[in-house]
Amino acid sequence: MDFEQRLIEVYENLGGTDKLDELVLPDPIIKIDTRNTKWTNVKKFLQAIKRPPDHFISFLRIQLDPVEVNQITDKLSDGIILIGKHNIKKLSPLLEKYINEYVICNLCKSYNTKIKKNDSTRKFEFKCKDCQASYTLS
Repeated sequence: MDFEQRLIEVYENLGGTDKLDELVLPDPIIKIDTRNTKWTNVKKFLQAIKRPPDHFISFLRIQLDPVEVNQITDKLSDGIILIGKHNIKKLSPLLEKYINEYVICNLCKSYNTKIKKNDSTRKFEFKCKDCQASYTLS
């Protein structure tokens, strides 16, 4: 099952296939060499879900612990590198988990959401643009 099919399945389980037409995620372009995994189009993925790179990279670091996750250069358009070999079958469930926890609103199931870092608390705050729900992310 490829990434797009798994994403459709997630949305169907959440009961909202009508909003899927608006959210188009690029298929991850993963290149695995002898020691590392390079995800070259991560910037397009983050633009589609409207999430900051530091939050997503931090999530991957926690989920793949003790794997190192780094940007290749200061520009995210060059991609990220994961130390070790990680294929799409291993990354796909993590992407689904990220979308379910940090993109889709818990109350109205909308993905018309945003997160923003609160400078005073140094935590990310989740805000739904449809139902106006907001909460602090852990």
